[in-house]
Amino acid sequence: MMHREIVVRKKAPVIAISLVIITCMLYIHEGLKFIKFESINTLKLCNIIIIAFTILILLREILSCSISYKYAVIADKLIVNKIFRSNERNLASVKISDIQYIGPKSDAPKGIKCKSVGSFACNLFGKSTCTCIYKRDNQYYRFSFEPSSKFICRINEKLI
Repeated sequence: MMHREIVVRKKAPVIAISLVIITCMLYIHEGLKFIKFESINTLKLCNIIIIAFTILILLREILSCSISYKYAVIADKLIVNKIFRSNERNLASVKISDIQYIGPKSDAPKGIKCKSVGSFACNLFGKSTCTCIYKRDNQYYRFSFEPSSKFICRINEKLI
């Protein structure tokens, strides 16, 4: 049995965040005019730093739009791949029999100490992310990802 899905980051939140960042940086730029600096070079340096910082943040947000994740259940494995432009890289490959819990983070068992493998989700605020806790070599690991409810049902069918 095979089931796979690809999760892509939505562009609207990135545009909104970019506009907020630009607005904040413009306010900071205007606010610097009211601060008395010893020399004009200090003001110029601050403005250059603000511009560079803004450009770096905007580039990071734009590049994050080209990242997507592919989740797949193939035979008895849960596979998570990261797709950046046309390159695909395997991030996690977990045997379904090793999975201890999969579902919403709020319902995850509290008594298990886990090493975090990472977050493989495209959303910004983690509202619809799920957690997968699995055991490998007597150590528990956890990662967050953003599957559909149908995908979770497929995995739970295999677990039972």
